[in-house]
Amino acid sequence: MRAVDSSHDATNEPAKAPQDRKALATHRRHLRRALVDDPELADQLAGLMAPATRARASGARAVTVGGCHAGTAATGGGVTNAVLR
Repeated sequence: MRAVDSSHDATNEPAKAPQDRKALATHRRHLRRALVDDPELADQLAGLMAPATRARASGARAVTVGGCHAGTAATGGGVTNAVLR
């Protein structure tokens, strides 16, 4: 029973402390082991993943974000970016 509890703790620990590198490494190790041990689970998870798409921009000063973007994307002459806090 303790092995199950410890595995459960290891897989839920990153949610409690997302900056804890050891917890994330342990989580990845447990996830990798689960996927290797259960190929059907791996196939099901792969089916849930969105297919990769390519982002493409065209035209003068076009901006493309092909995924996650956190920041400023400014185009044009004389643009000033300010961080307001």
